[in-house]
Amino acid sequence: MALQKRIAEFKQAIESQIELLDWVGERQSDVRTCLAQRNWPQLDGVIKELDELSRRVAHLEGQRVALQQEIGRYDAEPADPNRLHGGHSVVQTPGIKTVLRRCRAEERAELRETYRRLRVAVLRVQAGARGIRSYTSAAIETTRDVLNELFPADTEGQYARDGGKQHGTQRALILDHTL
Repeated sequence: MALQKRIAEFKQAIESQIELLDWVGERQSDVRTCLAQRNWPQLDGVIKELDELSRRVAHLEGQRVALQQEIGRYDAEPADPNRLHGGHSVVQTPGIKTVLRRCRAEERAELRETYRRLRVAVLRVQAGARGIRSYTSAAIETTRDVLNELFPADTEGQYARDGGKQHGTQRALILDHTL
């Protein structure tokens, strides 16, 4: 009975994560819109929302992993959870397959589908983040190239510590803390 309750809580944690990740995806779309429209005040608000959503997703992830570990301990064969891997002690977390083996047959297909939806939601968020990163990197590089063409004297002959060309100028900044 306690196992079935934990499995139901595990499934609920996954469904909550899916819902939050869908919201993250919507906010990512808002980020792209704000960037395209150069609406910086609105972008700041969306980023704050994304920060809060990411904290909530991380919290649910912690709950889900804890439940997954607890479910994995039910009727488990005794084994050392700190297995040696490459000479280092590694704490093993039971995978979804372990959880699925502990489910009743009628729950198994439903939980497998819910977990698949979670993986798809994660992939969607990752793709959205890569798209934003790609867009902003291209915009920064374009801006840098334009500035280098307009003001070549400011960046000519400046090199980084590794010997590569240094972009932009890094001038010394002196702060007066006496005020």
